[in-house]
Amino acid sequence: MANYDHPYVPQQNPMYTPYPQVGMDPFYEQRREEKHRLGKTASGLSWMLLLVVLLMAALPSVETSFLRMIGYRWQGELQFSGYTPLLYYLVNGVTYLLAFALPPLLYMAVKRLPLQQVLPFQKTRFSTALACVFLGMGVCMLANFPANWMMDFLEWAGYNGTVPDSPLTGEPSIQALYVISLAVIPALVEELVFRGAVLHGLRRFGDGFAIVGSAFLFGMFHGNLVQLPFAFFCGLALAFVVVKTGNLWVSIVIHFLNNGLSAAITLLQWYQGDVLANAVYLIAFSAWVLLGIASVVFLALRRKGFFHLHKPNSLLTAGQKFVKLVVNPGGLVLFGYCVLSCVMMMYL
Repeated sequence: MANYDHPYVPQQNPMYTPYPQVGMDPFYEQRREEKHRLGKTASGLSWMLLLVVLLMAALPSVETSFLRMIGYRWQGELQFSGYTPLLYYLVNGVTYLLAFALPPLLYMAVKRLPLQQVLPFQKTRFSTALACVFLGMGVCMLANFPANWMMDFLEWAGYNGTVPDSPLTGEPSIQALYVISLAVIPALVEELVFRGAVLHGLRRFGDGFAIVGSAFLFGMFHGNLVQLPFAFFCGLALAFVVVKTGNLWVSIVIHFLNNGLSAAITLLQWYQGDVLANAVYLIAFSAWVLLGIASVVFLALRRKGFFHLHKPNSLLTAGQKFVKLVVNPGGLVLFGYCVLSCVMMMYL
């Protein structure tokens, strides 16, 4: 007969804990969920970048087959892959545009992301935008130091330490296409990918992480030990100014000016030789660095809090985030591509 004065209370197992094997962490489930979301996002972005790589490799073959189908006969020079110089740059331009534009557009369509959300063009004060351009160019100039150190190290070790460049002729039309292919097209489509889709995808996990993470992926994507440190530091500056201004045009202008300076120095070498080209580069380098320093002072004094990044509403540490950025299916394949490409470039 039951004793209602002393109701039965089931005894708990003394080894029981509401958070088994997690050190009594009340946020365990939230951390795990955030890790899952970050890994899924990073994997999707990595697959998008790998699709760019695949299209860059496959589209020239498709375009070559089309040219053969319409009766084109290869009569160009070997340095232009058998094309005429004009056709070489046209094919390369079409390849670059399609390979970089289609994957992010497909990514946005699959994720159902509004175009204006991924590609921000918010109204920005002209003085702030100009200062950001100076800041970005200053960082890009200084990023040449680690790139040169890497180049010198590789050459000292007996490996290839150069960066592939496009061929040139003395024809003004070909030189104009050279500038367009080096400065204009990359500035547009690479910013669409990295400071658009990649940066936007990572910002939900914190602006600081998004800036560094997108720069890291930007460096890995280049697949060249010489370009990797340069691309990483430039990527930091480009992502930072987009986060702070909300305007992709600022990073596009920086990208264009940086690549345009390289193209201009190459053309100056073509016409005037190394001495004058090196002197002009030194002047440009010094001017951009000084303007960059002045812009830092201006932004710090006149735009209070400009260099402050909001603390993310995240339960993950920076280390945990960067592990998930790489350790995911797409990230591991992208990292493998980067390592393989770097090794191959060393032996070219």
